[in-house]
Amino acid sequence: AVPIGRPIANIRTYVLDSRLNPVPAGVAGELHLGGVGLARGYLNRPGLTAEKFIPDPFSTEPGARLYKTGDLARQLPAGELEYLGRIDQQVKIRGFRVEPGEIEAAINEHLSVRECVVTLREEGGDRRLVAYVVGGDGSRPEAGELRAHLRGRLPEYMVPADFVMLDALPLSPNGKVDRGALPAPGAAHADARREYVEPRTPTEAALAEMWAEILRVERVGVTDNFFELGGDSIKGAVFINRLQDRLGEIVHVITIFDGPTVAQLAAYLDEQYGGAVRRLTTDELTSNAVAADASAGPPRALRVAEMRELLGRPARRGVRDAAGRNPRAVFVLSPPRSGSTLLRVMLAGHPLLFAPPELELLSFDTLRERRAAFSGAGSFWLEGLVRAVMDLKGCDGAEAARVMEDLEARGLTTKECYRLLQEWLGERRLVDKTPSYAFDPSALAKAEAGFDAPLYVHLIRHPFGMIRSFEEARMEQIFFRHEHPFTRRELAELTWLVSHQNVVRFLEQVPRERQLRVRFEELLDTPEAMLRELCRFLGIEFAAEMCSPYQDQGRRMTDGVHAESRMLGDVKFHRHTGVDARVGARWREQRGRDDLAPETWEMAAALGYEVERNEVAQAASMDTAAASDIARTVDDPAKFQPPKLQPRRAGPSPSSTLVMLQPHGRRPPFFCVHPAGANTLCYAELARQLGEEQPFYGLQAPGLDGRDEPLAEFEQLAALYVKAVRSVQPRGPYLLGGWSMGGPVAFEMAQQLRRQGQHVALLTLLDSHAPGDNAGAIPTDDETLLGMFAGNLGRRHGVELEDLRGHTFDEKLSRLGRLAVETNALPEGSDPRHIERMFRVFKANIRALVEYEPRKYPGRITLFRARQRYDDSPSDLSAGWDALASEGVELHVTPGTHYSMIEMPHAESLAVRLRACIEGALAPDAAEEGAVSSV
Repeated sequence: AVPIGRPIANIRTYVLDSRLNPVPAGVAGELHLGGVGLARGYLNRPGLTAEKFIPDPFSTEPGARLYKTGDLARQLPAGELEYLGRIDQQVKIRGFRVEPGEIEAAINEHLSVRECVVTLREEGGDRRLVAYVVGGDGSRPEAGELRAHLRGRLPEYMVPADFVMLDALPLSPNGKVDRGALPAPGAAHADARREYVEPRTPTEAALAEMWAEILRVERVGVTDNFFELGGDSIKGAVFINRLQDRLGEIVHVITIFDGPTVAQLAAYLDEQYGGAVRRLTTDELTSNAVAADASAGPPRALRVAEMRELLGRPARRGVRDAAGRNPRAVFVLSPPRSGSTLLRVMLAGHPLLFAPPELELLSFDTLRERRAAFSGAGSFWLEGLVRAVMDLKGCDGAEAARVMEDLEARGLTTKECYRLLQEWLGERRLVDKTPSYAFDPSALAKAEAGFDAPLYVHLIRHPFGMIRSFEEARMEQIFFRHEHPFTRRELAELTWLVSHQNVVRFLEQVPRERQLRVRFEELLDTPEAMLRELCRFLGIEFAAEMCSPYQDQGRRMTDGVHAESRMLGDVKFHRHTGVDARVGARWREQRGRDDLAPETWEMAAALGYEVERNEVAQAASMDTAAASDIARTVDDPAKFQPPKLQPRRAGPSPSSTLVMLQPHGRRPPFFCVHPAGANTLCYAELARQLGEEQPFYGLQAPGLDGRDEPLAEFEQLAALYVKAVRSVQPRGPYLLGGWSMGGPVAFEMAQQLRRQGQHVALLTLLDSHAPGDNAGAIPTDDETLLGMFAGNLGRRHGVELEDLRGHTFDEKLSRLGRLAVETNALPEGSDPRHIERMFRVFKANIRALVEYEPRKYPGRITLFRARQRYDDSPSDLSAGWDALASEGVELHVTPGTHYSMIEMPHAESLAVRLRACIEGALAPDAAEEGAVSSV
């Protein structure tokens, strides 16, 4: 037996991966032997010879062979080979290859352990690592003690789910451990579990039931520990995801680490989530409002110095690196909850950019230091880099985690890791979006020193908006990594202020041409214009895909590392289906309870935020005295005190229905009502084709976001939309339109505006039939379901009413939802709750249309009909509208079907004709003829 580190005459050694590629030094692989001293094979065993003696790809000698030893090894820096164990002893759990010997070695380092063995057990389809431990000198270490010991040394997936304490390991007659005689975990440590304590409150009972189901145990008591029952980070993520769905609130996975028993977690939820915990045991719907706590009152004096003292760290000399600067990269700098995830996903849509989730690299010198900082409860912060490796290497999460472990074992610096990523991504440019960098001036300095003229995007959001979002997302649970005395509200404002102070001071030393300030609110209001400016700054051509952040989600890395996990970053990202300008202004609804410290107002003013006179005057919730107060103090932000708001009235807000699709231009806006599906994103291409001279607003139905109930009467819908329209344009002339069901709603809006004494210059109906023909014919739920998905799928799903019979509503919704995803009508991973809300709104809209009794309109209607529908109905050219228009119908026929007429390429033709109609309606001498025009 020759020691593995000693050279063998005439034998070459190779450490290779499964594809026979050499692995880098420090990376584990299978040891192969080659050279003239190699044996020819196994005597009289041709099959085994063929399996183990394979063609040598590194030799030019005919017939040369390599021998697959089955040993796992890696090459050390000095050239020696280190033996790591046998490959046939590897086990695979949750996609990760695991060496039980490596876990055993880590357990044996504990002073209370004499010996141990680790095995993989499978019960009822659940595979888990089990450690059998014998204590030393009569000691009996606790499972929690051993688990904590391992979490500082091993990745989470290598920490055994069960620890079984034995007096001695069972041995076979030849003295080896008899693995078959090892007891089942449940039987072995049932007596070691704490005494069962029955749940005492509804919250405890609900949590115990959820844990029992996820962990597959018979019962769970209030003193039982999630991890000691077999839980791990993956099961913790599954539980937290289900808990979020039940609560209707954001809960972070770290809570299961901070409160690992039922009693601890229940007490935390009762305290922090207020009335929302009632949803755990009842069907009662509760508000998603942030639970009131000490943070409800705004801070009067920000403790900035105390915050900076907590953030301070000793100056580091850094790791010496003579390799020079890395290639240029892009850094997005912002506090959390500033819209950085949306911006990242938009940038990830460009083929020349690589924008993964949070990399969390600049704040550390080495990958080992990073791993140590993010062990245990903070291990989820490692996932952004793992997800980036998955994309770059085309592998799953298990293989990517293995790559990272190998890089950590090699002692890579974070700068070297950046360089390796940049080598892997080829021509694409790296974008690092990590909000914690804004907390750390030394991290910002490392970006400037370590890269070749890096570019910086300073993303800003109004402090009220960021603070409100911080509170809603309960970011204090995960973002701030220090013990602190602040309330959630105070921490949110301090985070906004200190982050921007750091970034502004840093950018003062950076040339102006290498920095760009992006306002979150403008990114929502005018995404294409803002992204075009970003592309000019980055020196790349604009790509239209950037404007569709909810498409192609795999390439944009908006999924998690595992199927059960979620994207690192914005946990609320998938609650949206499109860019919604209203998100940027929702803070205004909460403004009455908020105040900001003078230094926060000062920074907000420096970033360009101010209260404009016209904005104040138009705010329906402010009285004139409050508006005057703001007008007097607008030039002195340090003295500004926000006015109190009037209480919100029940029901949907008119402003919540407006979707700004194109804000530019001096003409009166064109307001276009949603179809029965309630969403206005279908008008995006039409708005774009009308050009930047024509402002374009969509009117979206209430109920899609789950906050309001859908309205079931046309008159109510129209009245709500009229209020919304007049909040933007108080007086006519009005330009109204609507496609499909949106046409009759626009028709009723025009009626109400005329009754209010307003001038409707243009009423445009896009392939809409006149209401009234189907009065009383309320469709069934099955008919409504088919109708909703027919619109989304273009009637290509092939499902008939007969196919839905005998199934529950959830089964029908699930089946049609899958078809919608398969045909790209809905994004992958669409929330079933959102699909159900779509159905409820669609059903209410159809009911409203059927029951609507129109009156004759005292004006002219402009009707656009799709060519196919027009050709199919030659006997009814005006689709029934001529009987409802006192001044006649102006008819236009445009290319396409009912669905494709508003999509490219047909949307371009429609826009040309619609633009001409708008110009004609606004012309001073516009003729008002009553006859139906020829096509």
